[in-house]
Amino acid sequence: MPKRLLATFVAVPIALAGCSTPADSANDSVNNPPAAQDTAAPTPTTEEAAAEPANAIHPLGETVNTPGGSSVTAYDYRVITTPGDDQEGVLEVKVCVGDPVEGYGGSSVLTEFWSIEDAEDRRFEAASSYGENDEVAPILSYESNVAWNDCIRGWIVMDTDDSTDAQTIRYFNSMAEEPGIEEIRWELP
Repeated sequence: MPKRLLATFVAVPIALAGCSTPADSANDSVNNPPAAQDTAAPTPTTEEAAAEPANAIHPLGETVNTPGGSSVTAYDYRVITTPGDDQEGVLEVKVCVGDPVEGYGGSSVLTEFWSIEDAEDRRFEAASSYGENDEVAPILSYESNVAWNDCIRGWIVMDTDDSTDAQTIRYFNSMAEEPGIEEIRWELP
């Protein structure tokens, strides 16, 4: 049975804020070929990148490529005040879906794969409901349709506020079919 991969996508394992497609996000090397490399500093192969330790924590803004040709990036996390004077945490992410996967008609990105972690290992998930917000746009819905080899970038409203001691952003796709990309973390400044 196929599984979802990144953090916000439909019927395919990838999810934006959680992609749901086996080929979660587009391969950056296809759309943005690498610049000429110095022979003294070779670029890691896909296999080497997949061998990265599961506990690696990436700097905010760093794109993580998956073995299936997708990628995911966490750009920003902040607490904002809503028009109703409530505070809520928001997370800016980008998910790129890779090549079409046989057996899948389309792909989508799901916010359910994203969370915020505090210093005591508590996890705060994407909010199940939220109001309008003028400070950040676009706000990603629970599931956003995304074409193969395309990207989506936007904000996810989180179940956090200014009392949350946010330490890391976590992308965890329990339905990922690609080994080594089930969990990705970014450190918050």
